[in-house]
Amino acid sequence: MLETIDKWTGAFASFMWGLPLLFLLVGGGLYLLMRSRFLPFRYLGHAIQVTRGKYDDPDAPGEITHFQALTTALSATIGMGNIAGVAVAITIGGPGAIFWLWMSGLIGMCTKFFTSTLAIMYRGKDSAGEVQGGPMYFITEGLGKQWRPLAVFFSLAGLIGALPVFNVNQLTQAIRDILLIPNGIKTGFASDLTIGIVLSVITGIVVLGGLKRISKTAARLVPAMVVLYFIS
Repeated sequence: MLETIDKWTGAFASFMWGLPLLFLLVGGGLYLLMRSRFLPFRYLGHAIQVTRGKYDDPDAPGEITHFQALTTALSATIGMGNIAGVAVAITIGGPGAIFWLWMSGLIGMCTKFFTSTLAIMYRGKDSAGEVQGGPMYFITEGLGKQWRPLAVFFSLAGLIGALPVFNVNQLTQAIRDILLIPNGIKTGFASDLTIGIVLSVITGIVVLGGLKRISKTAARLVPAMVVLYFIS
């Protein structure tokens, strides 16, 4: 039974990560790019001014600044997947894959622009009365309450897709291969458990502090992370 489920799940994932996803992501991005007449690129200077705080209003609703919002978004965008994904693409497709990575990245910028715009235009409030944004909110606020099941489905999919266990596994493996093994430190269950506990405590200190602490931490770490990413 489990083997059958695993087989069908693998086949479905392989199919969806092929042409269907390519048409949805690239095709949808191209449509938005043409429909908006290249708006994200025409107003790039304005976007930089907004990020720098030129239009900040201390009386505006919300808990964080424009720059903190940007760095918080980037902290979840640039990561291990970007580095490993590029390496795999070049290994499989050759140097020519870099061109298509650039093209999909430029088109993806437009998709990201409109996703972020919707998150600002159609914000909702959580149970504590705080203003919140994101797909689960702009689905219900923009499309109507009858689309609430889609918002719930997105939240559940995001919960499963962003489980901390995946990030912890990647970071633990990186620490083992880069720091512990080269220095002759014995690795195993004890070392993995120790690393996991330390990472959980550090993450908990940040996450349990709410959006303000997350955004402040991201604002300090992400600029250096982006520079290191570009140099690498």
